[in-house]
Amino acid sequence: MRKLRSGQFYFSFNQSFDRVLYHCPTVGGRQREAWLMPRLAKELQALHEEGSACSLEVYDATDCSIPELCGGVYGLSIGQVFCAESMFYLTPDASKAAIVALVSILRDSDYQLLDIQTPSVHMTNLGATLISRGELQRGLERYSRRNELAKWESRDFFTWSDLALDCKLPKPRQP
Repeated sequence: MRKLRSGQFYFSFNQSFDRVLYHCPTVGGRQREAWLMPRLAKELQALHEEGSACSLEVYDATDCSIPELCGGVYGLSIGQVFCAESMFYLTPDASKAAIVALVSILRDSDYQLLDIQTPSVHMTNLGATLISRGELQRGLERYSRRNELAKWESRDFFTWSDLALDCKLPKPRQP
């Protein structure tokens, strides 16, 4: 992905969870009340404060000295499973950049399953494959058997080249 290598995007981890949570159900004409009810948002925020719900933010540094949030993804980390709940973009390709960066981090951190919930052309183009409900259940049983939420440290701005050089960013916190 040329935009990743161009330096247009910067990433952070758990620096703007509340903003990612806000944007996911509201961009592109989505109605916030449709699926992210206030009670769920409050529970997700509590899980984030515990370190179990996390976000990867994407910033666009094209036209300014201070990068602006332009995309992101959030989800839950359970054992060796990451359940991506939602993503958004305000700049073309920002959500793709978020997923590519997230996959890079998860692969290097020995994660075995990334649940994206719903198949889409967008995700298929990024390498996602559809598995049966049975395969998903077996994967969840096997890779989340510790039944504990992995806790992630926050990470300030980093670039794609940082990921390419050291994909162990950010590291899970020890419980």
